[in-house]
Amino acid sequence: MEFIRRVPRPDQLHEWSLKFLELPEVAEDLIRSQVFTALRNARSRGLVT
Repeated sequence: MEFIRRVPRPDQLHEWSLKFLELPEVAEDLIRSQVFTALRNARSRGLVT
């Protein structure tokens, strides 16, 4: 895994950008799917703009 950047948020949490190295494409797709689902759910609850 490679650390790309960290961004502080107004709610005292941080957003992290990471790059996973040498993962099979299936694993990459699964991670992307889970992240986008979590973001969509957070937006629907008004937690993310």
